[in-house]
Amino acid sequence: MSKILVYGGQGNVRLQDLIRLSQSAAGRDILENLELTNKQSHTYFQSILKNEVVLSDNYASMLGTFIYNLWRTSEYELSDITCFSSHSAGIFNVLMASDSASFENIVSFIEKRAELVNSLECKEEMWLVATASMEKLRDVIAGISFVELAITTSSTTGVLAFSEENRDKFVDRVESADLLIKLKKLGLKVPYHTKFLQAIKEEYIQLVKNLDIQQNNAFKYIYMSSQLEEEIINQLTQEFKWYRILKELVKKNLLIEDLSPNRFILKQVKLLN
Repeated sequence: MSKILVYGGQGNVRLQDLIRLSQSAAGRDILENLELTNKQSHTYFQSILKNEVVLSDNYASMLGTFIYNLWRTSEYELSDITCFSSHSAGIFNVLMASDSASFENIVSFIEKRAELVNSLECKEEMWLVATASMEKLRDVIAGISFVELAITTSSTTGVLAFSEENRDKFVDRVESADLLIKLKKLGLKVPYHTKFLQAIKEEYIQLVKNLDIQQNNAFKYIYMSSQLEEEIINQLTQEFKWYRILKELVKKNLLIEDLSPNRFILKQVKLLN
């Protein structure tokens, strides 16, 4: 059976995971390489480990996710892997593991991406939503300008982007359509995968171009797009259809190696099965 590595995305790595990484031989090798490649990023990562920077910070979350996923990759023989996929920002580890972009360029991109996103002041943030039907909720959202669907995770759950000040107004609109929802704030202050980031798209595209992606087609990639560069660009302002990707993983009957800290990907695959 073909084996696929699937990486977790931004937001589910914990500080204890990074501390465990830093205490291992493979983790120390990665951090040594980070120091040699980008001293500023290495210093920042050390601040994360000391809890001087909260892991929910945009830059910390992205860098922590990338380094954690890279550490987990060291557990596998890549000669056994035929496919890659990931949840959201885990795609940058797909670039690294497939030898489609360099460590140096990816680390630099993560730093500059954080600066670019932080330059855009957004009130909107990410919320987990549970409801009876995401398709019905999608129809409701289509008529609301201040809410965007960022990620579809299943037929009944997803991630939305809207501001705290619009929460009650949004709930009223949904309930007036005879649909009940439960909301939970995710602690991610950046409305990824939505039009709320449209203002920085052109600068973001240039950053992606600077990654100098040379896609290694010795592997297969399961995303909405077969081209990694196009997928990364689209992920800024377009909904990330994770549920569709999960269904494709199940359909292809692949042996899934889930590198997310809490193995949430395999849990979602089991629900589909």
